[in-house]
Amino acid sequence: VGREDRLLLVGPNGRGKSTLLNLLSQSATAPAVRVGVLWQESRLEVAAGETGFDVATRVVLAELAQGRVNPDELVPIAATGLLSEADLDRPVMELSVGQRRRLDLALVLMTAPHVLLLDEPTNHLAVDLVDAMTGWLRWVACAVVVATHDRLMREDYADWPTIDLGPGGADGPGESA
Repeated sequence: VGREDRLLLVGPNGRGKSTLLNLLSQSATAPAVRVGVLWQESRLEVAAGETGFDVATRVVLAELAQGRVNPDELVPIAATGLLSEADLDRPVMELSVGQRRRLDLALVLMTAPHVLLLDEPTNHLAVDLVDAMTGWLRWVACAVVVATHDRLMREDYADWPTIDLGPGGADGPGESA
């Protein structure tokens, strides 16, 4: 995957899309390459009462301590536009599933990744955000790999190079969505 390439991984559940993204996330060997991953299920650990701003601070400090991001390249979490400042100031556990999904994506975008890996990014998102994200992913200045079985997303990115992992899998024959 090159600097601003786009790639679509399609296929029903159980065909290896997430596994392939996991392998891609581990394959960046150059230390200067930042890989941002939005996993299908949140991997965020949140302490009781911790707000979105608290989590963002923790994530940024960890990235800075590891030398994985230049402070000048950080994107303030509120600037991602994915959550209001009022929602970022609420305890994360009070947020809806969709808002927590938005938080996960905002945390990935804060570090200005060079490669963005999205595993079923439309899960738990409102239609208006999906539409906005679909347009945004076309012009974002990084490489993007999207794994999905969402029919509309596949149609929206029909012009992207595609790896089709084929029918079948955990859901049986055909597509799921």
